[in-house]
Amino acid sequence: MRYVLALVVATALGFPAVAAARKVTHTFILGGARTIKDEQNIENAVTRVPGVARATTRRNAVTITYDDRIVTAKTLRAAVHGAGKKYHLGAPTQVARRLPRKKVVSTHPAG
Repeated sequence: MRYVLALVVATALGFPAVAAARKVTHTFILGGARTIKDEQNIENAVTRVPGVARATTRRNAVTITYDDRIVTAKTLRAAVHGAGKKYHLGAPTQVARRLPRKKVVSTHPAG
């Protein structure tokens, strides 16, 4: 909200265009969430952070889309911890890249 207001004011005053929001998506290791209600609490807490566009939890991970110029990992950790003392946000995980399938050549003669 503050970013939008700053953009409107800058445009009205004739300042050069401000760069658009830069959204990134990271998946973080999530600890302490054992039930669906826990996951919902975490999603709600994280999406209330200004600059966070989306948060989804799945088992022991939370995927968050946010503007990395506004939101830091420390802010996200504080929001998760604030949702409940038993919850904690770990390090971002590396997303495995899907490799192309190798062509399998049969060594058996057709017939």
